[in-house]
Order: sequence, then structure tokens, then C-alpha cells
Amino acid sequence: MAVSNGATLGSSAYTAGGLEQPYSIAIDASNNIWLPNNYDPNTLVGTTVSKFTSVTTGTAYSGGGILGPDGVAIDGAGNVWVSNQIHSGPASTAGVAELNNSGAAISPAGGYTSSSTLGGPNDVAIDSSGNVWAANAYVPVTFANGTNVVEFVVRRCLW
Repeated sequence: MAVSNGATLGSSAYTAGGLEQPYSIAIDASNNIWLPNNYDPNTLVGTTVSKFTSVTTGTAYSGGGILGPDGVAIDGAGNVWVSNQIHSGPASTAGVAELNNSGAAISPAGGYTSSSTLGGPNDVAIDSSGNVWAANAYVPVTFANGTNVVEFVVRRCLW
């Protein structure tokens, strides 16, 4: 097996999909690359996720409660799940956001949140049942170290 030299994804934050301080990466079934943009030079907090369809072609998507995105994962239906370090909208805790594979928000404007002490989920994963797991980095308000993971049970209507 031969390994080639790597290619740079995107040429700058403003010309290639808004890529800015990505902390995670996920690849969907069509080999599109998804990266959460944790930083925005204007607001200091990222509000987008970039989807790259080639090394030089990327698009930034927002909505669904994306604020301070850290982790990203793709579920079996091709939907994109993003963990958000910062709470969004009326939510009192941070949570996760869901986009479809075209980049449109599925989750509500404040994202999906939890009654558990989900202060800053820094990563997200999907299990074989399609449920979403968020790793908690810290506790809300006190910012103490997080000591839990939160499971979001995903139920889809089939009609």
C-alpha cells in the first residue's frame, strides 16, 4: 500500500467553506467531509459547520442551535450531528444540533438539550440504534469538570 502526500483542505477561512478552528471531523457515505467551525473571527464563537465536497469546495451551514460547535458525527440516515459547547437561544444548557445531509437544520433553533448537567459537550457519537451520545466536558454555571455522558434517544416517525 502506498501513501501519498496530504493535500490541504481549503485555502482559507473565507474562501473555502468558512473553515475556522475545526476540532473534529466526520465523513459521510458520499465522502463529503464535515467539520465544526468552533471559532468566528468576528464574534469569537463559531456558529457553522462546513461541508467539503472536494479539497477546494466547501460550504458553511448554520442553524439548529449550532453555537461553539466541537464534535461532529454522521448517523445511518446521513444526518449530521454536532455537539455545541455553548447554549443557544432559550436553552439553559448546551446541547446538540442536527442537520440533514444537505445542510438544512432539523433540530429546533435552540438545538436539542438535556435536563441532565450537560454543560459543554465536546464530542458526539451515534450508536447502532441511531441514538446520539454527547460527552460532557464541564458542568453548567460552575464549569467544574464534566463527569457524565448524555444519551439522546432518537425516534423517527415512519409515516
